[in-house]
Amino acid sequence: MDVMDMNATDFNKVAKMAMQGSGIKGRKWSRRTVDIARATFLGGRTATEVAKEFGVSSEYVYNVRHRFRLKAQACRLNIAASELRPDKAKPITPTKQRAQVKRFLREGFSLPEVRQIFLTSGSHISLAEIKRIAAEMKR
Repeated sequence: MDVMDMNATDFNKVAKMAMQGSGIKGRKWSRRTVDIARATFLGGRTATEVAKEFGVSSEYVYNVRHRFRLKAQACRLNIAASELRPDKAKPITPTKQRAQVKRFLREGFSLPEVRQIFLTSGSHISLAEIKRIAAEMKR
């Protein structure tokens, strides 16, 4: 989920996560902060315009944008992890693990992000193994 290409549905998922305080540092966002993020990402307005509208500095708007990008990234990883292993009682097979690594890499996840997805889902895979799979894909 690229924040710059985010639609309203994706934005609302991340906003809900932010207002519940889940994700990075676990602090709940206020409605106003979410509205500032909405104005910049969905409204297509500049930081200066949004700052004037909400009576804050442009620096604060840039800070909100940065924090929202981090929340969006965390949301993207959580969604991928839940898709990886919806039934945590069943272990993931090595064959399926390799296929999932390839899928995540094709979807644009970085090597550390792929590892984080597996760790979040309760599966273990080393970064070295992910690098080997990535190298195989380039051949």
